[in-house]
Amino acid sequence: MGVKRSLLKTLWASVGLLFCVALLALSVPRLLGSLYAAYPETLLKQHKIVKDDFYRKAITELDVALSWHNDPQYWHLKSNCYLALYNSSTVTTEEKADTLAQAQIALEQGLALSPVDPFNWYKLASVRDLAGNSQHIIQSAYKLSLYSGRVEPDILISRLNFGLAHLKAFDYETNDLWLKQIPIAYQIKPTELVNLTVHNPALKTFVFAVFLFQNDKLTHFINAFEIANKLTLKTPQ
Repeated sequence: MGVKRSLLKTLWASVGLLFCVALLALSVPRLLGSLYAAYPETLLKQHKIVKDDFYRKAITELDVALSWHNDPQYWHLKSNCYLALYNSSTVTTEEKADTLAQAQIALEQGLALSPVDPFNWYKLASVRDLAGNSQHIIQSAYKLSLYSGRVEPDILISRLNFGLAHLKAFDYETNDLWLKQIPIAYQIKPTELVNLTVHNPALKTFVFAVFLFQNDKLTHFINAFEIANKLTLKTPQ
């Protein structure tokens, strides 16, 4: 009996040791990845213009971080660094094309790992649009942004505006998803929806169609639109 107990204790101790080793093997790459990603994260949180070399260094650090841990967030940080370079006034036209292509690749890699991400699907649609991709490719990313998160206050108005510019190229399903964003915008961002309509008169027809049988909402929108429109006309351009 004593021998059996001793063997059991040894067995459980071995199991416990293996478990600890497994945890360590999983946690160390994550830890090292996060250490290398710390610099890019800090850099991108700064609300000021920095030198291009800082973004290039951040991309290098993220490559190392990804070699340790293939985290979707690291890919998206990498895409943000490339987009910062794309928007830099010191980057050449040839470099801009390359940085935009690299931003697109990084976004696609990150979304492949974590597809439920309305923000980055919308960003990918925008990047594909800038890169001159086909409307079908742009639409696929835009549609997935809507499917993965219909109610997203931070991108609601900009996503609505983006869709308005592509309605003629989008299919019926995507246009229907886009149209359903209007009542959501009315509930969450009514002032922003009115202002968007003032600057994009084509949107007015769609808003009217959505609220055709909702007289109170339609009346409220029309009144707010007329006030905002008059203020815009009076404001010096």
